[in-house]
Amino acid sequence: MKYIILQPLSFYAGATLGLTEDQAHVRRAVLKPLGDGLYEVATEANFKAGEVIGFEGVLPKAMAAAMHPVSVPLAGKKGSKPAHDKTKAAG
Repeated sequence: MKYIILQPLSFYAGATLGLTEDQAHVRRAVLKPLGDGLYEVATEANFKAGEVIGFEGVLPKAMAAAMHPVSVPLAGKKGSKPAHDKTKAAG
C-alpha cells in the first residue's frame, strides 16, 4: 500500500519499502535492492514530510500518526464536480 509521509520519519533495519529510483538513489548507502522497486532497509532510512512510499505489512502504531494511505481521488476525474460544489438556480 502507498502512504504519504506526514512528518519526518525513520525506518529501521529489516523494513521493506517500495521506492522510486530517485528516493532509493539518495539513500543507496542504507538500502539493499530487492527488485521491482522494493528495497530492504539495512540500517536506518529517513524520509521527509510529503514523500510517498510503498509499505506492506502491519503498520507499527508508532508510525500510524506519521503516515496516511494514498488513494486516487474520485473528484479529480475529468468532468466531475466535488460534492460540495453546488450552483444556485437564478429565479
